[in-house]
Amino acid sequence: MDEVVSLMSMEGVLDKDIDKCSGGELQKLAISVALLKDADVYLMDEMSSYLDITERLRVARVVQELARDRTVLVVEHDLAIMDWMADAVHIVYGKPGAYGVITEQKSTNKAVNEFLSGYLREENVRIRESSIDFQERTLRRDVNAPVLVSWENVSKTLGDFTLRARSGSIRLTQVVGVLGRNGLGKTSFVKILAGIMQPDTGAVSSTVRVAYKPQYISVDYAGTVADLIGEALKERSADTFVNNEIMHPLQINELMDLEVEDLSGGELQRLSIAITLARDADLFLLDEPSAHLDSAMRMEAAKVIRRVMENNRKSALVVDHDVYFIDLISDSLMVFRGGRAEGTARLSARWTCVRE
Repeated sequence: MDEVVSLMSMEGVLDKDIDKCSGGELQKLAISVALLKDADVYLMDEMSSYLDITERLRVARVVQELARDRTVLVVEHDLAIMDWMADAVHIVYGKPGAYGVITEQKSTNKAVNEFLSGYLREENVRIRESSIDFQERTLRRDVNAPVLVSWENVSKTLGDFTLRARSGSIRLTQVVGVLGRNGLGKTSFVKILAGIMQPDTGAVSSTVRVAYKPQYISVDYAGTVADLIGEALKERSADTFVNNEIMHPLQINELMDLEVEDLSGGELQRLSIAITLARDADLFLLDEPSAHLDSAMRMEAAKVIRRVMENNRKSALVVDHDVYFIDLISDSLMVFRGGRAEGTARLSARWTCVRE
């Protein structure tokens, strides 16, 4: 146990209550529990979700070390981590909710390139209509719109941890990306803006309607996706804009007849993003929307979020650990700093565009 705690850098959270752990801390805990098992084969399903880049690299190194004398099978959507960590790769393609096909093993370099291109040469199969192409630079906008929501020196104490947020604001039509290490209070800050959690000091000035997508998606619903959307959105479920600009790009129509309890993590994430964006709100708070999504769907989700904000003159605050995803959608950044040892987190007083 001491060795695993050291390898996973878990010393600072051993005395922390489980329900007070952040998403990244819970992910590291789950991985640590798996590492403590004496096994011949280790199965890691989406181990990078909710982890910041530092922790993703740490876990990848641990897995590489484990694979010296054991077998490790990893399901992963982070292509950079997969490329760096894996000895060989299977690509899974098919139609979500209908069927899936697993290819033979390929070299990592070949598999990643074929996945990005959308064409598997040896199988002579096109798995995607278009290739995944990365933009060279961010399309930045100057935001001089009125202030939609603001906060004044907010602080919140959770056990031994204290979050401190300097004064700031979000303007109309602005998309603010949020970056920072795990366990620095990003989710707590989003909950304060959403009105779910009250600050100990300071205040949030807002009378706007808020739509909130939580970090963890747990849907206890007995029914189909169509039933859930009908109940959640009511009169907006048949809205043309909602169907054309949100549901169709996120491929929700393919899920309509499926039972909600049978959806995969990525399908639940897409559904949660779609329902959140379709709500009649002024401020959209999205906590780690890229988790469990593959690379193609992450880019599509980024485009949908950006388009909804621009076309409807709405604002959003998006927490995520995928830097490219944040780069695609954000006008400016909010950076969380601090550490578990100090028990504090500070938000940068000044926001700068991602490329500056």
